Amino acid sequence: MAYTAPGISLKILRGNDISYGVYIYHGLLVNMIVELRLADRVEFWMVAACTYLVGYLSWIAVERPFLRKKQQTISPTLVADKHVNRLASATG
Repeated sequence: MAYTAPGISLKILRGNDISYGVYIYHGLLVNMIVELRLADRVEFWMVAACTYLVGYLSWIAVERPFLRKKQQTISPTLVADKHVNRLASATG
């Protein structure tokens, strides 16, 4: 069962959705630590902090800019053409 606490999430993350970045990059970071034979020298909190940081940077530099573009159309002329065609077919 999953549980969420939106009030705490808003206070900590301040509207930043780092969950996908944490999900994607945690495995990469853990594998890098294992492959570099650093597992005996790295504490859990260090991995958690690095994962949080990389997830945050991914949100700022990659995810949020692309999500903002998603709200915009790829080609405004295509949307305008569809709108004109819709109007023409509705009136004629």
